Amino acid sequence: MGCQDNENVIIAKDAVRFIDAHNVYAATSDRIEASVHMKKCFDRLTQSENWNYYDLKFLVSSVHLIESIEQALELGSKSMLEMVHFRASSNTDIWEGYLALNMCARLLIAKYFDSDIKINLPLRFEEWFSKLERLAEKNSDLSLPFTVTKIRKAIFHKDQDQIFKLREELETNYDEDVVNIVRSEISFYLLSERYNSKLKPEISKLGGEK
Repeated sequence: MGCQDNENVIIAKDAVRFIDAHNVYAATSDRIEASVHMKKCFDRLTQSENWNYYDLKFLVSSVHLIESIEQALELGSKSMLEMVHFRASSNTDIWEGYLALNMCARLLIAKYFDSDIKINLPLRFEEWFSKLERLAEKNSDLSLPFTVTKIRKAIFHKDQDQIFKLREELETNYDEDVVNIVRSEISFYLLSERYNSKLKPEISKLGGEK
C-alpha cells in the first residue's frame, strides 16, 4: 500500500513537472528553462531500473528538452529497453517513432548549440533517423514525424536544396498549423549565427562537418 502510494505521488509530481516544462517551452522556446522543470524526473529515470508506463511516456515526449546530450542519449537507449515490457499490451511502434523524432531533434540542437561535444553526432543522428525510417515504412501514422525528421537531417548536414524541397513537400501534404511550426524551426536554424558560422574545430571534428 505504502509503495503504491509513493509511486502515485512520484507520478503526480512528474506529471506537474511535465506540464510546467512543456508550458514554458511552448511560451518561450527556452529549452534550458523547460529542462529545469524536468531535471528531477530525468535524474530519477537515469538511476531507476524499474520504469512504469508514465515514466516512458514522459521521457518519450521530453527527451529533446534534456540539457545534456549525453544524458539524453543514455535515457533514449534505456527507454528502448524499457519498451520491451510494454509490447504485449501496447503498440510501441508509435512510442519508438516519437522517441526517434525527439532524439533527432536533440541531436540537431547539440550540433549547433552544445559545447564540448565528445560523441559522434552524425553517427548517432543516423542511428535514430534509420530507426524512425524503418518504423515509418510500417506505420503511416509516423509519416509526418518522418517528414519533419528528414528536414532536420537536411538542416543537420546544411543541405539547403533538400531543406526547401522537403518544405515544399510538407506544404503540399499537411495543414497550415503544422507547416507554420516547421517553417519556424527551419528559420530558427537558417538565420542563427551558430548555423551560419564556421564551427569550432573540436566540434566540427566530432560532431559535424567533414
